[in-house]
Amino acid sequence: MGGCQDKQQVNEIRVSTNPWVGFTPFIYAQEKGWLKESKFKFIWVVGLAENVTLYEKGLSKGFTATQYEYFNFKNKEYIKPYFLIDRSKGADTIMSNKSIEELKNTKEKIACYFEINSVNRDVFKAFIAMHSLNEARFVFYNSDQTSISVMQSSELPTIIISYEPYTTAISKNGFTKISSTKELSNIEVIDAIFLDERVVEGNEKELSRLKQMFDKSVLSLKQNPKEFYDTVKGYLENQTYEQFLASLDGIEWLNDKPNQKVIEYLKKQNIPTDKLAI
Repeated sequence: MGGCQDKQQVNEIRVSTNPWVGFTPFIYAQEKGWLKESKFKFIWVVGLAENVTLYEKGLSKGFTATQYEYFNFKNKEYIKPYFLIDRSKGADTIMSNKSIEELKNTKEKIACYFEINSVNRDVFKAFIAMHSLNEARFVFYNSDQTSISVMQSSELPTIIISYEPYTTAISKNGFTKISSTKELSNIEVIDAIFLDERVVEGNEKELSRLKQMFDKSVLSLKQNPKEFYDTVKGYLENQTYEQFLASLDGIEWLNDKPNQKVIEYLKKQNIPTDKLAI
């Protein structure tokens, strides 16, 4: 029995992911039962930073994330993106209990909550660069999105870096969106599925099937968004259907065909792109 279990675990390719709107097609495929015969098994986590921990402990062989999470890996020799998912065009948000002018003029330290080892750090840097804010004025708190989503506003100047589905809950707690990747022209946030190339070798057909299932899920979303929402809503942190539709406006799908501008952008960031054609 132990031998059978070991063999089963070897055959599984575990991929960590989280309920970011661009990753919901994987949820849909899972809920529809399409992944039952697939070697790819998804581990659902709260935040992007958990991808690093799981991979480095050998508990996963890949992850869905932005190119900025890729940079956080100490040993990324074998990690490569295999297909693009989406580009953030407003879904990554900066929220605050103060306006940008109030943040500029306050004499107090500004509390800043986000996942430190994730794209949130880069979104923060892009935000303060665009608005000429001094990083020394901020006090940082490393927090996962679940903890952030239940924070209540106070008099202390605070900013939060978050993304859907969590921003829906945050907006009910006294925080307002003051910026997003739609306005931050100095940053591109691109999501992809990153895998250890040693695991993909010999499993190219499995990966191709996974891509086909993802594309099928996106097509289902476009053709019948209500049915899609009803299938995945258990993962969406109490988002309503209308809020889910609004979050879709914050991304651009990149799965249909290679986007050469995006690929060139990744190359300039020294992201390996040689496997994206698979």
